[in-house]
Amino acid sequence: FSYEVLNASPDYVIVPYGTGDLFGNVVTISVDEVSANKHDPRFQGRVDKLRNCNFIGAKTGNSKTKAYHLYAAHLPFEHVGREIIESYKSRGLCGKETGVYATGESHLDEALDIARRHDIKTSQSGIFGLNWLLENMGRLPKDAKYVIVNTGFSEIDRILAQP
Repeated sequence: FSYEVLNASPDYVIVPYGTGDLFGNVVTISVDEVSANKHDPRFQGRVDKLRNCNFIGAKTGNSKTKAYHLYAAHLPFEHVGREIIESYKSRGLCGKETGVYATGESHLDEALDIARRHDIKTSQSGIFGLNWLLENMGRLPKDAKYVIVNTGFSEIDRILAQP
């Protein structure tokens, strides 16, 4: 999955952030490819683009969030912690905005509506990256290439959505 994302050579990759594993995998593989002398055969992207790509982990700090898969009061084993991200940024291995950002839910219903109009199966947690993008549209470049990761929909989401 990470190579599919990276092969798009985006300016921004926005990932829902729960445990941080998916975010960590994408960032780590990107850093590996940016710093590699010999690339993994699955990599078909542009190193120059990845070197400046901003990886965004969209998380919530709200214990009563609708995106309940993402809430974690404590993450003792983060795959890629703040210090590692800062090291990657200072060494020019990723974009300067790379990081994990807590965001509200003011655009979550809009994100879900957009997904439904495009026949995308998702949940509040799965589409949380689009919520982050909608919340930050005013400060982001309009001509940038964005990859918004949708982590999907589970059976528990279907059950909880029933009246």
